[in-house]
Amino acid sequence: MFNPRTTGAKQIDERWKIVDSKGVWEAEYGKAVFKSEHTGEYGEVSRMGFIYSKVDADTMKCELYSLDEYGTLGDEPGMTLEYKRQKQPTPKKTTGSN
Repeated sequence: MFNPRTTGAKQIDERWKIVDSKGVWEAEYGKAVFKSEHTGEYGEVSRMGFIYSKVDADTMKCELYSLDEYGTLGDEPGMTLEYKRQKQPTPKKTTGSN
């Protein structure tokens, strides 16, 4: 859900009733930033930050960061993932012999 007063979008996950999950999408320095927090079944809180950026026309990068209780991202990503655009397979031609 988009909130125009904070210029951010919130994401709420209600798939699992034992987990309370929420997140906020923001834009920083031309990158999409998702800050996520969820509370587990026994009250443990986990926080992560995801920064999505465009590398080139065919590549997207996602960096995973630690996130403190104030919403501040860690200094260095714990993991970096790159996604490459896949070419569509060419349909095979069939020969119509009966």
